[in-house]
Amino acid sequence: MDLLGNTGEERGKHSPPAERVRPLSFDGFHGQVELAGEGLPLRRLIEGDEYPHDYIDQAVSQEYLPDGIAGTVYYGPGNAGFEREIGNRMTWWEKLRREGRERRNDDA
Repeated sequence: MDLLGNTGEERGKHSPPAERVRPLSFDGFHGQVELAGEGLPLRRLIEGDEYPHDYIDQAVSQEYLPDGIAGTVYYGPGNAGFEREIGNRMTWWEKLRREGRERRNDDA
């Protein structure tokens, strides 16, 4: 099975080039080591198998940032206009992550 979940049966000589050259594991992956290296965000996303779009609330408890900056707050919305709504959403998402309430979509 490759990194995208394909079994390899579709890798025939008439398959599109992208399917024929797709790595079957991280050992066959070359380039962008700063993203897909051991313990880094893209690799953790793929190996952790928690894709936010697979969940109804699109919030998962998985941490993507390196340990040194995980939990750092880079933005705090104000109380005026649409920023109030952004703040409400950020509070709601954080609550979902803390509770670990991860409901999968039916089609995931």
